[in-house]
Amino acid sequence: GDWRGLSLDGAAEVENAVIRDASTGISSDSSSRLVVKNDTFVSPQNQALVADVPMAIVVEDNSVTGMPAVQWNNGPDDCAYFVNSDALNFGELTGNTAAGQGNLCFGIGGTAVTSTMPASPMPWAIYPGNTQLGVDVPSGVTLKIAAGTVIKGLQSQLSVEGTLDAVGTAARPITFTSLNDNSIGGTTGSGSPAPGDWTGIASSGNTKIEHINIIYAAQALYLDVSPGVNDAIHYDWFDENQAALSGISVWDPLDVGVEACQYVPQISSTDNSYGPSRESRPSVSAADFAAIKAAVLAGAGSSPDGWTSDISIGSTDTITWALLSCSDGDST
Repeated sequence: GDWRGLSLDGAAEVENAVIRDASTGISSDSSSRLVVKNDTFVSPQNQALVADVPMAIVVEDNSVTGMPAVQWNNGPDDCAYFVNSDALNFGELTGNTAAGQGNLCFGIGGTAVTSTMPASPMPWAIYPGNTQLGVDVPSGVTLKIAAGTVIKGLQSQLSVEGTLDAVGTAARPITFTSLNDNSIGGTTGSGSPAPGDWTGIASSGNTKIEHINIIYAAQALYLDVSPGVNDAIHYDWFDENQAALSGISVWDPLDVGVEACQYVPQISSTDNSYGPSRESRPSVSAADFAAIKAAVLAGAGSSPDGWTSDISIGSTDTITWALLSCSDGDST
């Protein structure tokens, strides 16, 4: 912290530079284009880069050494790199590394554009931002997440109105977890994660997630399903979440040409596992279990793909279920 660092107010390119002992290596809130590439940051007091910008930014192939220890109140905006943007292009935020005692992450917030989030040498960390949401994938945008990617959050969520295509493999799953979980992705937080540390994934768009581990969320996956939306949830592991799967389907039968109160299943959820023992049977609360049994016996239908045929009662990593009333022209 011998000096404050570079504060950039206009268009700038900082390439092949060495920035030592700054409070924050580079900071910018400019509306002009910023390129930070092939730079070396040595022993920053706080962070290497902080950019809160309305447009796309290029941050590629930089390195940081000597990051300070994690403080108890640190969040994603205290990561070695932090970018909050209205046009997050993950294809231009690649190849960056950080080493030191803590905050070894790349903090992100704002709105994504169509791009692929790569498996970075350090984890991505979703920042709540001014909207208290985190990272949003708007309608018309597709965010792909590469196998092996680690994404952490703290009081934040990934929201999807467009398309989320997150497909890992058995050998290289994608992991969503708490910023305080230091067991994967290096030292980023307190080391004491808890259920509900981050909000989870909330989708009203098309969601395909396979071979994903979702840990320490409030609602790991919340689906708002309408006609034309297709969700595929397979081979995923939900653990230490307050709720694993929850959602709602609200639609007007007059719009889709089916009988009133007829359920239109558009969610495929199979071969997932729950809890530390990776149980194949999801859990519901005791009250929901009784409601489900009563509804099925009454012939009211069932939730998608066997959610009602193989369930147990539990207190964590539950599936939230509700029988909602419906009538002609206003079905839920």
